[in-house]
Amino acid sequence: MSLGNVLAVDDEQNIRRLIRNEFTLEGYEVTTAKSGEEGLALIERKQFDVVLLDIKLPKLNGLDVLRKIKEISNTTEVIMITGYGDIQTAVSSLKLGAMDYVTKPFKLDDLLTSVQKAVSDSKAKKPSGGGYFRRSVGQDEKFCPLPQFVHANRLSDGSTRGQDGPHHSYTWRNRCGQRCSGTPDT
Repeated sequence: MSLGNVLAVDDEQNIRRLIRNEFTLEGYEVTTAKSGEEGLALIERKQFDVVLLDIKLPKLNGLDVLRKIKEISNTTEVIMITGYGDIQTAVSSLKLGAMDYVTKPFKLDDLLTSVQKAVSDSKAKKPSGGGYFRRSVGQDEKFCPLPQFVHANRLSDGSTRGQDGPHHSYTWRNRCGQRCSGTPDT
């Protein structure tokens, strides 16, 4: 069993390879992407506990990718990685929701410690009832945590009883107040 799902988004192949090899040896499931666009496509298809995200990426920069990650998944933690350590970018990334900011060259032990904390925080945000629901918002599909009451209050006809009474589809507000509806993501 994996310790957690990690996505490494970096345009440098040697960094992606290093992270994949070292974190796989530590027991993590690691996926890599060479661009922000590729990383976002992966996040829309799969739930990750933590994303290691380079700030300087071609086309879509790391701060833009961070914003979109936080729109897609409120449980995914993001650790920014950069070879250009400036205070303003670090502050901006933390304000946008990154949990940490690491400069290259980094020590693997320090990055591993940050990832361990990020995975722990990510798992703590997920409801213990488990599961995610996919919801459509325009063209985008997003993951929403599945509240426990949906499992606990399933009626014999398959509908659920929320705060507003029985519903014949899954409609509720998640813990962040977002309206979610759809079918289970299996």
